[in-house]
Amino acid sequence: MALKTEVTNQLQIAGKTARVEGLVPGIGTAAAYASGDAFGTVMVLEVPESGIIESARFIDLDNEGVNKELWLFTEVIAGSADNAVFAPTDEELTHIEAVILFDTWRTANLNQVGAEDSLAISFSAPRRTLWGQFVTRGADNIGAGNIPRFSLRIMAD
Repeated sequence: MALKTEVTNQLQIAGKTARVEGLVPGIGTAAAYASGDAFGTVMVLEVPESGIIESARFIDLDNEGVNKELWLFTEVIAGSADNAVFAPTDEELTHIEAVILFDTWRTANLNQVGAEDSLAISFSAPRRTLWGQFVTRGADNIGAGNIPRFSLRIMAD
């Protein structure tokens, strides 16, 4: 079951620009992840009915810079348990709306930002909701107090 309460998910619409942001829910700290594992649990994201995802950010407070994907679906998905192999069903895959790859990292001294600035991903969410799950593409090990954050900038139609 998705944990909407763990996602800050503040939809701020100023004109036609929306920002969806929050903590990545369900992260296990001091747990060794493997490439292809679900990174956290399913998120429920309130979004405009349709629009364009212009940019996305993954705030890496642990300074690991391990590539991630954010899989977005237009229907409820069971998702995979945190730190288990990401394995959507065939039926769930029929509801995929987008997959955002975070593979460009801006490094600071103690942390990093995965920044994808030129996305232009069109989406349609008739229920004004997308369900998302992060997947890691490396070996993360998140320290306590360093739960990563994410944000999406959306231009509403």
